[in-house]
Amino acid sequence: MMRSRTSWIPKLRPDQEPKLVEAPVGKGRMLVPTPLLVAEGVRRTRKGQLVTPRTLRERLAARRGRLNPKCPPGPARQAERLRREGHRVSQDRVRGFWSVQ
Repeated sequence: MMRSRTSWIPKLRPDQEPKLVEAPVGKGRMLVPTPLLVAEGVRRTRKGQLVTPRTLRERLAARRGRLNPKCPPGPARQAERLRREGHRVSQDRVRGFWSVQ
Protein backbone atom coordinates (compact mmCIF):
# COMPACT_ATOMS: atom_id res chain seq x y z
CA MET A 1 0.00 0.00 0.00
CA MET A 2 1.44 3.35 -1.05
CA ARG A 3 1.06 6.42 1.09
CA SER A 4 1.36 10.00 0.03
CA ARG A 5 3.70 12.28 1.93
CA THR A 6 1.30 15.18 1.43
CA SER A 7 -1.76 15.46 3.66
CA TRP A 8 -5.24 15.99 2.18
CA ILE A 9 -5.54 19.61 3.28
CA PRO A 10 -3.16 21.05 0.63
CA LYS A 11 -4.68 18.75 -2.00
CA LEU A 12 -8.10 20.26 -1.36
CA ARG A 13 -6.61 23.66 -2.27
CA PRO A 14 -8.24 25.91 0.35
CA ASP A 15 -6.79 29.00 -1.35
CA GLN A 16 -8.73 28.37 -4.58
CA GLU A 17 -11.99 30.28 -5.22
CA PRO A 18 -15.06 28.90 -7.03
CA LYS A 19 -15.75 30.36 -10.48
CA LEU A 20 -18.91 31.21 -12.39
CA VAL A 21 -18.31 30.75 -16.11
CA GLU A 22 -20.48 30.85 -19.21
CA ALA A 23 -22.07 27.46 -19.88
CA PRO A 24 -20.40 25.73 -22.84
CA VAL A 25 -23.76 24.39 -24.07
CA GLY A 26 -26.92 26.46 -23.98
CA LYS A 27 -27.45 29.73 -22.17
CA GLY A 28 -26.57 30.84 -18.68
CA ARG A 29 -23.69 30.35 -16.33
CA MET A 30 -22.12 27.35 -14.69
CA LEU A 31 -20.44 26.94 -11.29
CA VAL A 32 -16.95 25.45 -11.26
CA PRO A 33 -16.59 24.37 -7.62
CA THR A 34 -13.34 23.95 -5.74
CA PRO A 35 -12.26 20.58 -4.36
CA LEU A 36 -12.91 21.93 -0.86
CA LEU A 37 -16.55 22.77 -1.74
CA VAL A 38 -17.10 19.29 -3.19
CA ALA A 39 -15.56 17.67 -0.10
CA GLU A 40 -17.84 19.78 2.13
CA GLY A 41 -20.89 18.72 0.09
CA VAL A 42 -19.95 15.06 0.44
CA ARG A 43 -19.31 15.51 4.16
CA ARG A 44 -22.81 16.98 4.64
CA THR A 45 -24.39 13.84 3.24
CA ARG A 46 -25.78 11.67 6.01
CA LYS A 47 -24.49 8.15 6.49
CA GLY A 48 -26.42 5.70 4.33
CA GLN A 49 -27.77 8.43 2.04
CA LEU A 50 -26.91 8.32 -1.66
CA VAL A 51 -25.68 11.49 -3.35
CA THR A 52 -25.17 11.49 -7.11
CA PRO A 53 -22.88 13.93 -8.92
CA ARG A 54 -25.95 15.63 -10.38
CA THR A 55 -27.52 16.11 -6.94
CA LEU A 56 -24.25 17.43 -5.56
CA ARG A 57 -23.94 19.89 -8.47
CA GLU A 58 -27.49 21.14 -7.89
CA ARG A 59 -26.87 21.64 -4.16
CA LEU A 60 -23.63 23.55 -4.75
CA ALA A 61 -25.19 25.72 -7.47
CA ALA A 62 -28.22 26.52 -5.28
CA ARG A 63 -25.94 27.84 -2.54
CA ARG A 64 -24.25 30.14 -5.08
CA GLY A 65 -27.44 31.35 -6.88
CA ARG A 66 -26.54 35.09 -7.08
CA LEU A 67 -28.00 37.64 -9.44
CA ASN A 68 -25.62 39.29 -11.86
CA PRO A 69 -24.68 42.78 -10.59
CA LYS A 70 -23.71 43.83 -14.14
CA CYS A 71 -27.21 43.19 -15.52
CA PRO A 72 -28.30 46.45 -17.28
CA PRO A 73 -31.34 47.27 -15.10
CA GLY A 74 -29.40 46.26 -11.97
CA PRO A 75 -29.85 43.40 -9.50
CA ALA A 76 -32.60 45.13 -7.48
CA ARG A 77 -34.76 45.53 -10.58
CA GLN A 78 -33.97 41.99 -11.67
CA ALA A 79 -35.04 40.76 -8.20
CA GLU A 80 -38.29 42.72 -8.49
CA ARG A 81 -39.08 41.04 -11.82
CA LEU A 82 -38.28 37.60 -10.41
CA ARG A 83 -40.61 38.23 -7.45
CA ARG A 84 -43.42 39.10 -9.85
CA GLU A 85 -42.83 35.75 -11.59
CA GLY A 86 -43.25 33.97 -8.22
CA HIS A 87 -39.62 33.37 -7.21
CA ARG A 88 -38.28 34.01 -3.70
CA VAL A 89 -35.41 36.50 -3.83
CA SER A 90 -33.44 37.89 -0.91
CA GLN A 91 -30.53 40.25 -0.34
CA ASP A 92 -27.54 39.36 1.83
CA ARG A 93 -27.35 41.98 4.56
CA VAL A 94 -23.58 41.80 4.99
CA ARG A 95 -22.30 41.58 1.43
CA GLY A 96 -25.30 43.11 -0.33
CA PHE A 97 -25.64 40.60 -3.18
CA TRP A 98 -29.04 39.29 -4.32
CA SER A 99 -29.82 35.57 -4.60
CA VAL A 100 -32.72 33.37 -5.63
CA GLN A 101 -33.91 31.00 -2.89
